[in-house]
Amino acid sequence: MPDINDLFEQFPDYDVFSGKTTPIQKVKKRKAVQKKMPEPRSNTDYGDGFEKSDKPSKVKKRRVSNFMTLFFFPVLIIWLEISLRLGCGEHFNLASILYLIGFSISIALALTLICTFAGRIFNLVLCNIFSFIITAFFAFELIYFNIFKSFFSFSQALTVTQEQVLNAINDRKIYLIAIIIPFVINLLIGHRIFLFHKIRIPAKISLILVAVLVQLIAITTVSISKETNKVNSSYNIYHGELSDNSVQEKFGLLTMERLSLFPSK
Repeated sequence: MPDINDLFEQFPDYDVFSGKTTPIQKVKKRKAVQKKMPEPRSNTDYGDGFEKSDKPSKVKKRRVSNFMTLFFFPVLIIWLEISLRLGCGEHFNLASILYLIGFSISIALALTLICTFAGRIFNLVLCNIFSFIITAFFAFELIYFNIFKSFFSFSQALTVTQEQVLNAINDRKIYLIAIIIPFVINLLIGHRIFLFHKIRIPAKISLILVAVLVQLIAITTVSISKETNKVNSSYNIYHGELSDNSVQEKFGLLTMERLSLFPSK
């Protein structure tokens, strides 16, 4: 009787269980195709490619960037206002600083809202455009004040010579540099710090409510001084009883220009 091992060597494609002969090609193919075992998941795997040691730091960094984005325009405008006041040699007092912050925040949050309506690239470009316009306007006002000792108003404009401009720039170059620095920094590394992503409707509504609330608080504080007998009270200054310089010194340059275009009644 032949040995069974010899039979397997003679008929390698014979299937003992079915009693049929399987082609050698299929046998080889079947052996070649092996079921891929899933890779073992780590106990620290989030399922999206991040480990616990990595993801919290990324999420935390993103939250910090979102937080800093909200403060970009408020800090920028307040910095420019203070630099302008220093360059014009104006005095500081607590009331004017509080008014400056109150009226500046509402304008700044409005700009932030505009820069969060589209995609991030477009928003960053829009942010740089707004930053450039505001910075150039404050630099222009500093030069204008140095020449005429008054601020530019859309209702009144004076002619300026080239020599006067150059002398004013040379005389106030330190404060001009202070005004320009934030724009340059934002242009170079702002895209790494500030996100300016498109935000959802609830976040937009929150920004609007905060801006309106701050504006109402500032206007209410102005109205409280109506009953005082002081000529230079906040109420009289805000409603145009005094010069534009007084409005700027009390409430800030942007508020002065807004009241110059749209006088308060």
